[in-house]
Amino acid sequence: DNELPPELKRCFSYCAVFPKDFEINVEELIRLWIAQGYVRPNRRGERLELVGLEYFNNLAMRSFFQELQERAFSSLVIDFGRLRSFFAFSHGRVAPQGSARHLFCSLNCVRTLTLSCCGLHEVPAEIGSLNHLRHLDLSWNLFETLPEAICDLYYLETFEISNCGDLSCLPQRIEGLVHLRHLFNLINYEVHQIPQGLGKLTSLCTLTQFNARSNSDDLAILKYLNQLERLRIDIYGEVDFGRAELGKKIYLHEMYLWFNPGVHFMETPSCIESMELPPNLQQLALDMYPRNQLPSWLVTKSLVNNLTKLIINGPRNVSSLADLWKLSSLEELRLIRVEKLECLGKEFFGITIALHENTFPNLRKLHFQCCPNWTNWEDLSEDNEKVDVSIMPHLEELHIEYCKKFETLPHRILGKISFFKSLKVLGCNKLRDCVRTRKTLIFFLGLLPLNCVIFAFSGLEIFFW
Repeated sequence: DNELPPELKRCFSYCAVFPKDFEINVEELIRLWIAQGYVRPNRRGERLELVGLEYFNNLAMRSFFQELQERAFSSLVIDFGRLRSFFAFSHGRVAPQGSARHLFCSLNCVRTLTLSCCGLHEVPAEIGSLNHLRHLDLSWNLFETLPEAICDLYYLETFEISNCGDLSCLPQRIEGLVHLRHLFNLINYEVHQIPQGLGKLTSLCTLTQFNARSNSDDLAILKYLNQLERLRIDIYGEVDFGRAELGKKIYLHEMYLWFNPGVHFMETPSCIESMELPPNLQQLALDMYPRNQLPSWLVTKSLVNNLTKLIINGPRNVSSLADLWKLSSLEELRLIRVEKLECLGKEFFGITIALHENTFPNLRKLHFQCCPNWTNWEDLSEDNEKVDVSIMPHLEELHIEYCKKFETLPHRILGKISFFKSLKVLGCNKLRDCVRTRKTLIFFLGLLPLNCVIFAFSGLEIFFW
């Protein structure tokens, strides 16, 4: 395309390094473009990831990615000494001993190196000589340590070590990676102590696992990481969130908090309630939350106005979800393994005597999964029906899975089924029994639109795809 700007031509041509029909995450592709130096900001201070997304959307609108999948590329004779990107597609085969060391000695100009799932038991120190490297993916491998030489990769921007389950520690000289923007290190369970030098990586935007130990100063490491956009904190006891200064992280839009189920938290732990929230948080996950009630800051002004996605997974003692309806910007709500939930009362809808407003006005996706004791979703009484309130006016996707005691849907929800794009009911035996009669079953099916994606009742041979 002669009309394509040079920067888009470079980005599109780069996609030729992937095999035909290869699927890649858009965000990862953009990081690879950045690693090659193809993404340039239009104005000072503009985030490269946002510029890269503009490039991608521009190419997608022109259907270039579809064209890429249909094209055939001839084989190439590769000069490793001049190669700028190297991807190993090993499908889990173990790398021969010494092959990685030989490879690193050959890739003098490489900017992108992907050795994911290659069975690497060791990362040779020679990797530190790859002076031009911007993007390094060593995920899903078997090594237990990383060489300190990896901290000599001065220009490294993206470092992938996710799912390296045997990795015991991060390099102590990690502050040498001064240009690092994305550290993907999730599910490295053996890594408990975080090097203090991590706190000097002030360009860091993504940190997918940070361990905060009880009665430690670990969270102070996050104090100056004010460019963070995505952050996961694994909490191993009473910690002081004030040390992290999360309230100053204006770019932080996605946060995941995991509470170690093997740790006993105090009944009223100040570490949770005193947390200062990032002002622009859009997505939040609470995993294994320990208290009897959800944190009061969940419905403070900043979250009410900004939060679009909330995941509550495995809360140990929570039995009421009363105030979630106040999250007026919420578009997606996932409730998983809420084992003490027995009745979803009218307060979930925000129904009170004096209430005259919308509840969940922007909610589009509502998922319940593995709530074994949930039996009842309380319907509205005649008096409640007189209250001028709109309930979930934009709901288009409802999934209820493996809630074996759950019996019936409120009629306010049933009345919305005809507008759904996706309805899924699976592993709910009590609800299955309620619709086993032909009359009730026809009623349910009659409510479904033709474009509904999924409708499934466990035990009934009914599937609409």
